Amino acid sequence: MGLFKKAVRAALGPASPHAQQILKAAHQLRQPWTDPLRELPVPLLAPDQSLLIVWSAKSACSLTFVWYLGLVGLLDQYRASGMFPHEYRGRHYMTSDAFRRGKGKVLDDYHVVHVIRDPFLRAVSCYRHVLARAFADKRFRAFDGGELDRRQGFSFSRYLDFLETLDLAHTNLHHRLQVHRIERIRGPDRVINISKGRLLPELNRLEIDRGIEPTDFSKLDWALGVEERRRAKTTAFAADAVPDLPLTPAAAVGRAPWPNYDQFLTAKTRRRIETLYAADFQAFSAYL
Repeated sequence: MGLFKKAVRAALGPASPHAQQILKAAHQLRQPWTDPLRELPVPLLAPDQSLLIVWSAKSACSLTFVWYLGLVGLLDQYRASGMFPHEYRGRHYMTSDAFRRGKGKVLDDYHVVHVIRDPFLRAVSCYRHVLARAFADKRFRAFDGGELDRRQGFSFSRYLDFLETLDLAHTNLHHRLQVHRIERIRGPDRVINISKGRLLPELNRLEIDRGIEPTDFSKLDWALGVEERRRAKTTAFAADAVPDLPLTPAAAVGRAPWPNYDQFLTAKTRRRIETLYAADFQAFSAYL
């Protein structure tokens, strides 16, 4: 876009009203591409590799971001910062050279990759996350007369009740739909479902297919270790109605038992999740 502006102004004059009209029209045509780049979660741009990576919270997003930092040469800077991956992303990504240069390219220049998780399993993971962390407490207090109290615990069914009151296209990233607004303009060229296959081999396969030197994930064992420690320590429960069983923050962070994920997914809760995340099931039906 910068070179186009210079060419128009050089040909017609920097103060030419015709130049201004052309540049305004070009900006309006370009807006459908640039505007969704600002919508959360902001896609990861690797302009030198012509990759645009769409990610979702609770879908191996931290590990995907660490892999991305290696692609764009920011991994050492990130490690020296001492920050958590998403803290670093929030503070530095949108001011990075990769993002600045990346948004100057047109969408068709990119190979669009979306890393997703099975919506059923993701809903359970998000439930565990809201019990473990305080980020949704204010919304819980506003829901149903403040009946949801994270400190006292609540059931997965009550969490689904809460989700039914939200606009899942625009709410907090941990509840939000996985399908991204940019995919209304351009569908993904590749979808990696972390629930169906192994993420790291899929990322390596992507790199090989795109002519990129494959990442040596053995050198990222520090990141893999963090991911492993964040996994729930699950155990089978005897309860017949796990979705209606109030669970506590202690269970969510591993200080008390947490049921197997499939015990939350009864026929009833699956129907509710399918309704809540219908857009995801429709967009990614071929990959689930």
